[in-house]
Amino acid sequence: MDWQTCHLDFEAWSLASADVHITQGSKGIVLADDLQKHGEWKIVSSSAVNLAESHETKVRFTIMIQRKSLYAIMNYIIPILLISILDIFTFKIPVDTGERIGYVITVWLAYAVFLTIISDALPQSSESIPIVSIYIMLQIFVGTVIVIISAIESGCAHRSDDESVYYILKTLTKKCRKQNEPENSMCLDRGSLTTLATHEDLCFEGDEVCVTWKEAISALDKVLFWVCLTIFVSSTLITLLVAGLKYI
Repeated sequence: MDWQTCHLDFEAWSLASADVHITQGSKGIVLADDLQKHGEWKIVSSSAVNLAESHETKVRFTIMIQRKSLYAIMNYIIPILLISILDIFTFKIPVDTGERIGYVITVWLAYAVFLTIISDALPQSSESIPIVSIYIMLQIFVGTVIVIISAIESGCAHRSDDESVYYILKTLTKKCRKQNEPENSMCLDRGSLTTLATHEDLCFEGDEVCVTWKEAISALDKVLFWVCLTIFVSSTLITLLVAGLKYI
């Protein structure tokens, strides 16, 4: 969680310590009982110390505040988790429907708008970057990659089946076929085949059934879904672990 340390220095300028001597009280900073509570921050601790600089007297009051966890979880963590889940389910939308590009760009814009909204609430410093900012930028990067992949897949899905499918996609599709064979498979004797409706229904390349572009993209989407889900879960767990170790 976010911690901030605020230093308040009180000093008598151009006056020697022999003329003016500033010192803190015996209890340091005393917080009033009727102190108005803040909805986002709470005071964790406070202290006061005398600082002697040359011939001048100086007192430093220090207040340590912590961002309330419930506020951060409700306004930062949960929204970015939900948007990330929506981004992953991009690969469950059939690429040939034409709706995927619009969907994935909308989700990416949601990232950008969300980052703009919370940027004012995050510390404006390059020395110490909040963990939540790093996590959001990682999810935006993954979302950008998904947009690029979706655009490439959309172009490949509209290719003619006469064009040869890339070898790696063909291999991936055949492995997916083998996994589905025990559930729904049907053996055909090639000699008993009398008619074939179209080239898209069934075709042969030597002794192997050929792979169409749509089928290859569908197999690739299944793999990318689990890859993105793994990245999402692992990055979330690592972020929570780092945040927990930092503030133990």
